[in-house]
Amino acid sequence: MVAEPRFRRLVRTFAGPAAEMILHSADAANTELEFQATLGKLFLDVIVAKTSLGFEYQVPAQFREQPACLFISNHRDIVLDTALLNDALIANGKPVPHVAIGDNLLQTPWMIAFYRLCRAFVIRRELTGKQLYEQSRRVSEFVRNAIGRGEPVWMAQRPGRTKDGADKTEPGLLRMLLLAYERATPSENDAPLYVTPVAVSYEIEPCDVFKAAAGIGAETKNASPDRARRDAAHIVRGILQPKGRIALTIRPPILADDGEGRCRGNNRADSIAALAQRVDQEIAAGYRIWSTNYLAHDLLHGSNEFSDRYNADEQAAFESYVTRRATEIVADPKDARVALLSLYARPVDPQSTLASAAVAS
Repeated sequence: MVAEPRFRRLVRTFAGPAAEMILHSADAANTELEFQATLGKLFLDVIVAKTSLGFEYQVPAQFREQPACLFISNHRDIVLDTALLNDALIANGKPVPHVAIGDNLLQTPWMIAFYRLCRAFVIRRELTGKQLYEQSRRVSEFVRNAIGRGEPVWMAQRPGRTKDGADKTEPGLLRMLLLAYERATPSENDAPLYVTPVAVSYEIEPCDVFKAAAGIGAETKNASPDRARRDAAHIVRGILQPKGRIALTIRPPILADDGEGRCRGNNRADSIAALAQRVDQEIAAGYRIWSTNYLAHDLLHGSNEFSDRYNADEQAAFESYVTRRATEIVADPKDARVALLSLYARPVDPQSTLASAAVAS
């Protein structure tokens, strides 16, 4: 991957004179973990320094002593969500996780190389019926075996990034993950499954224009008809775009399965629904709400309900930003503006919808 011209250009764009040092920092790396701790860490530091106003993270008490777990995170950016988690884990002496990705991201050789070095395992998106069940079983076995070896795993709470700003866990994901635990005998379940929710929030939403356009079924200007090119554009845009402040919170682990509930005959559907709700609650509790979110809510609803959470300069800057970004969406300007504001407002008012919003004129 380091020899890939597009990747080298990307590093040089950010790092300038330090680019060669970063590109060669992993020359002696023999494992994915060593790659992440060298080139991955140095490149992330440059990205954060050049495109954000700072990154901070919070971890629970006694985090260093916690066993390997399954991280379930909200998903806002294709690359940075896991890269930022890796940064927090490395700083706390924890191993970086295996990462679940959709097969739609493996469209070019450099993307394949990149995700291999990110310890990725692939989930095929278009399967149905028996093939879908077999994949679910294999993924669940992989997760169980990895955690049993002391290796953590990361998965997004639902397929793909959130397009509407709502962080909602897909119960089907949890059903898939629990298959191997449910099939195991009590003697085989040596270690229980702990789910650790992760909340990542960006003051400026990565790829906000793409997400807002998708939310109203529109295209963006200069959008490529080729799927591989679009996915690559989303990855690069997420890295290059200014992000404001960034916060990541690792919440306390949740016991997802220890065999006892099944022995007591707990209803499976109810248990999975309760677990999904608990994960959502923890992600919401850890999510940092920024002035951009409060501003979007008030602009969307024509109110000043949260006017104490932002100042006049922030409002002027955000309104100018939304107006500028809306022009990149091939749609009625009012619809494009509503879509962008709705994306940013959703963390403040999870129940808000485009249909019910009263847009300020």
